[in-house]
Amino acid sequence: MGLALLGAATLMLMTALQLFPAGGDTLGLARAHNLSAYDAAYLELAMRRGLPIATLDDKLKAAAAAVGVSLFSI
Repeated sequence: MGLALLGAATLMLMTALQLFPAGGDTLGLARAHNLSAYDAAYLELAMRRGLPIATLDDKLKAAAAAVGVSLFSI
C-alpha cells in the first residue's frame, strides 16, 4: 500500500505542477539542497501549499526538514 500511496502522490504532484507551475524558488532549492529539479519542484509546491510531503529519499527528507516542511507518515 505504501508504494501505491507514493504513486498517487506523484500523480497528484504532476497534475498540480501542470495547473500551478513552480515558482522561481525551485532552482534555488535544487542548488541549495543538491536535489533533482523534480524533487525541488515537489518541495517547493509543498512549501507554497503548506502541506507535508511523502518521500523515501533521504536528501529530500533532509531538505524538507531544513525548510520546515513536515513529512507525511506512511
